[in-house]
This record gives sequence, C-alpha cells and structure tokens, in this order.
Amino acid sequence: MRSEDACWTALAAKIRVLYGQRLRGEDYHNLLNRRSVPEIASYLKNHTAYAPALAGIDEHSIHRGQLENLLRGQAFAEYLRLFHYIPDKHDTFFRFLLQQEEVEQILLAVSLLNANLPSDYIFSLPPYLAEYVSFDLYKIPNCKSFDQLLAVLHGTPYEELLRRVRPGPDGKTDLLKLEARLWTFYFSRIFRAVDREFRGSQRDSLRRCFGIQADLYNLRNILRMRRNFGISGDRLRAIVIPYGYKLRPATISNLLTAPVDDSMTLMTSTPYASVFRRFNFAYWEEYGMELKYEMFRFILRSASSPAAAVTAYLELRQIELDNLVSLIEGVRYSLPGAEISRLLVGVSAPDQAY
Repeated sequence: MRSEDACWTALAAKIRVLYGQRLRGEDYHNLLNRRSVPEIASYLKNHTAYAPALAGIDEHSIHRGQLENLLRGQAFAEYLRLFHYIPDKHDTFFRFLLQQEEVEQILLAVSLLNANLPSDYIFSLPPYLAEYVSFDLYKIPNCKSFDQLLAVLHGTPYEELLRRVRPGPDGKTDLLKLEARLWTFYFSRIFRAVDREFRGSQRDSLRRCFGIQADLYNLRNILRMRRNFGISGDRLRAIVIPYGYKLRPATISNLLTAPVDDSMTLMTSTPYASVFRRFNFAYWEEYGMELKYEMFRFILRSASSPAAAVTAYLELRQIELDNLVSLIEGVRYSLPGAEISRLLVGVSAPDQAY
C-alpha cells in the first residue's frame, strides 16, 4: 500500500499532465472560426485531448446534445480515474464534484416540473452519471408530480430537503428557496469533510477554495435578484447561504439594502473588487465566472496543498466544458464569433492573488 505522501506526489504529477492538455487560446481561436457543430467536433477530435471521447464517431453527423454529452462524459471519466491516486481516507471529500452534479440534476428536474415539461429531462439526462449518483436518473423523466420526484429521491438526504420546499397552491416550487437549501446542504457537507479529513495548511487551503465559491454564489444571487427581479429584504436574505470566506455579514447587509443603482458600485467595495474594476461585463454571471476562473488558476499554480490543487483543477475543467458548450450552442444558433467570444471564460486572464 502506498503512503499518503506517495499518493499526493503521484496525483500532483497527474494533474500537471492533465492541465497541460487544456485548450489554449489558439484552440479557441480555431474553434470560433468553425461554422457548424460537426466542424467543431472534427477539430476537437483531430487536434485536442478530447480525441478519446470522439474516437469512432462520425463527426459529420453528430448533433449538439450528443457532442456535449461525449465531452462531459470524458471529463467525468477522468475525474473517476483520479480516485485511484487519492488516499483512501479522503475519498468522501473528493466526491464533491459528484455532489455538485446531483444538486444540478435535482434543480433541473424541479424546474421542468414547474414548467410542466417533466419528460423533457430525457433530452438533458447525462448517461455517464447514472451509475454513480445516489438516485435513478432514468426515472426522473417519468415524474409527473413533485411527489413522484420525492419517491425517486427516497432514501437520499435530498428527500427531506425537498419535503421542506413543497409546491405552493399554484403547484409551483419556490426554486430560489430550494436552490439555497440544496447548496447550503452541499457546502455543509463539504466543510464537514474538510474539517474531518484534513489538517493544517491543507484544511486552510480547502476552506478558502470552497469559502470563495460560497461568496461568489451569494454575490451572484444578490446582484441578479436585485437587478433583474427587484427582490430585496427578507425574501432575499432567506436565499443567502450561511457560508463564505471573505464576505463579512456587514458587507452582505449593505448589498441587500443599498439602492439597486448602487449595487454594482458596492461590488467594487467588496474583497473581490479587482475583477469588477478590470472588466466591463453586461451580466453578473460573466464577472462571477471570470473571478472563479482566475481564483482557481491562481490556486492551481501556487498551491502548496495537493488537495487544493486537485480541487482547483477539477473546477477549471468544468469551466472549460462550459466554454465548449457556449461555443457549440453559439455556432448551432449562428451567433457571430465576437458574440460567442464574449461568453468564453478565462481565455486570456492575468495572474491575480486571492
């Protein structure tokens, strides 16, 4: 049996190799010049590390959903292979990516129920996840009611969480409240695992990683809800999750109560002001994703904690996949290259300390 140090050394070497295979600026430039989904598939198959996912497929007839599933499936398989390097006692913590996926699938299922389109879940169902999540994904498209979805989630921690956010008289579930409860549960599990499985600088680095993610979640929700939907006061305070890293309660209170016109100005007074000053994005999501990218790239390049480096790499991998989805969908719907380019995160970003 290998020692824990040997496991971390092997894992660090593997992460360096995988990160070295990431898409570069030249790849994004070439992909932006493609004019169809098959052309994107062909480039990825013949010029990038996504070749294994696309081996054997006819890139000339592949459709958007199939391509996205193949790319995400390769990334998930890579995540599973990393488990061979992870010390056994940290197995629970490193399931965080799988837990993220579970939360996302539940939120998608409930949103489709709200829209009276539950069977549409079959078009988004990620087959590569089915064997690993704690509930049966293939039963979700057949759920015609909230209670039927509860039955699918029976025996998981999510069942009780959903019971506390049942649909109102109009038959709709409060998605904001459900989202806040699910992500609060997710972060509570993560921080418990970090405190249980790690010590010293490793624990501190991981608490920073996930604390900043919680900060970004709260910043995104506060700004989006206030600017786009006019939600404020107790209603908004109820969807703030009780975790974070740099955001202090006083700062959050100011963000909740300041005039809407001042909300972006207030953002520049938070500990994350640098990204708000350096970019001029139209939507909060663009600021949040750019900040998330820069933070995790900095952590990956500077972390003395192997566990934090692995966490950062996995998050950067997800951002790259989201970039590819933006590219694929932008080309599919004939958006101009310049418009698609605006949707890409981290294609050119300076190093920044966090």
